Amino acid sequence: MFNSIVRTLIYGSALSMLFVDNKVYLALAVSAIFILGSVAPVLASSFTFTKVGVSSDTVSTILAALNDRNQVVGYYSYAPQYYKGFLYSSGHFSTIQFPDAISTWPVSINNHGQIVGYYMKTPFDFHGFLYTSGTFRSIDFPGANNTRLSHINDHGEIVGTFLDSANKQHGFVMHSSGAFNKIELPGDPGRVTVSDISNRGDIVGYFTFFDHTSYHAFIMHRSGNVRTIDFPGAQTTFFYGINDRGQIIGGSADIGSGNGSHCFLYSHGTFRPIKIPGDDGSSCSGINSHGQIVGNYDKNGDIHGLFYASGKVSTIDYPSAKWTWLTGINNHGHLEGIYDNTGTYHGFLVTMVNEDKEDKNNQGE
Repeated sequence: MFNSIVRTLIYGSALSMLFVDNKVYLALAVSAIFILGSVAPVLASSFTFTKVGVSSDTVSTILAALNDRNQVVGYYSYAPQYYKGFLYSSGHFSTIQFPDAISTWPVSINNHGQIVGYYMKTPFDFHGFLYTSGTFRSIDFPGANNTRLSHINDHGEIVGTFLDSANKQHGFVMHSSGAFNKIELPGDPGRVTVSDISNRGDIVGYFTFFDHTSYHAFIMHRSGNVRTIDFPGAQTTFFYGINDRGQIIGGSADIGSGNGSHCFLYSHGTFRPIKIPGDDGSSCSGINSHGQIVGNYDKNGDIHGLFYASGKVSTIDYPSAKWTWLTGINNHGHLEGIYDNTGTYHGFLVTMVNEDKEDKNNQGE
């Protein structure tokens, strides 16, 4: 699962991905883990890291999503501000580049291997795509100026955003039949971001009005019923992901307060903050159907990977990395992430060896 806060990181800087011209440049297995401070410890044998390196002509590597078949999609920069996508499956890489596009960003893959994302043929002219069995289909919301797809579930239902003629951003769902539905929210917001859709058909995201002074989270159930939800006392609330049990991850913050955003789990109508003692901010990036959560947190300017299971928070850092960001987790407990050593971003995969894959404290909605 690739949530919006990770997309903000990626789109806002020169990050990218990893294989070039169908060649694997580095896939190195490393067995190591280290856990910090007063956060719950994890045994050194609990995880195995697999580094995904970059070639000499790429800047950075981003792993965007992985499915339960351990297929991974992502992208790499082959020139400043230009990107190529890829699929990593069974140890092999293949290019995902929309025909004649200058950049292609795959951002989600379902358990049938269907991939969605977006591309551009000219700068800032975005179009969505569906990639299935080697074939591309361009997807644009009818009448839209720009379209970006953000997630596809196992039923082939796709969610994304589009810009209208007034430059307002709206959310939508495209059903497996090909029919589009705009997501209608109260108050005519100026900017809507759709983060995720579960296999139950529940959709989550967030929105703001033109003043951008506050953000509000929403969930649209398969029935079409929409609820807006705010973290108690917070100026901003974001929903980033939802699993098939109805558990939602998100973040909350007060703009201008100087305090960072902090992540939470929302389940059964109750917010559960995911706290790291003494942190300066945190974000949740992915949740699986067992209620396990990954993300990152900032402590004294250092960024660490966050892993939450059974009510405990653990730190997972890639060995010797300057900072670590965990971006996704599948239902088999395999994780993906990004690390940085020298200002260049690299992808990695993590396999849990002896962790309990069921979070019995989180039973969902």
